[in-house]
Amino acid sequence: MEWQAKGVSPRILMPAKTTRLKADQLLAAYGGADDASIAAYENVIDELAELFDVSRQAAKVRLMDLGYSKAEGAYPFVDGQYVRGYSFEAGALDKNQTFTIPYADLFKAYCFDREFKKLVDSGQFIFADRHLVLNNEKYIARDQSGNATLSEYALSHMDECCVIFSKGYSYQSKYQGASTALPKFQ
Repeated sequence: MEWQAKGVSPRILMPAKTTRLKADQLLAAYGGADDASIAAYENVIDELAELFDVSRQAAKVRLMDLGYSKAEGAYPFVDGQYVRGYSFEAGALDKNQTFTIPYADLFKAYCFDREFKKLVDSGQFIFADRHLVLNNEKYIARDQSGNATLSEYALSHMDECCVIFSKGYSYQSKYQGASTALPKFQ
């Protein structure tokens, strides 16, 4: 019931026509919806949230619902915290897909999906910043403590280096394991 309420309230508080007009107006200042950076999307989300008096998450959900797919990379909130925003090519994600996964859901997929376990155990991927990313120096950086983090390049090319996960809603988990769409290997 809670996720249904969260899905309905942005539609009521942010009417499609008005929201689309304002979003297009705001995004035009950044070169339009397709050319706007992730920072631009985050600014637009903040402005829409303030204008419509809704949460940042509600504004983001409404933008995605209206077809602004790049908003998926803005303000990713997972495991009780925001992680760095990211960009990807238009069309890389289908509806209800993401590059971001909570640690607990990654662990469940690892435990219960043999093919996924093989993929992770192969060493080809590393879990960094709540994303399963190709284990390659082009995509992985290290913080001051030596922990793996996404490189700036990876953050602007997620479709090139990260596994895509399908979102689902269930009693146990909001992610249902890895989708069949794997990143493009180069």
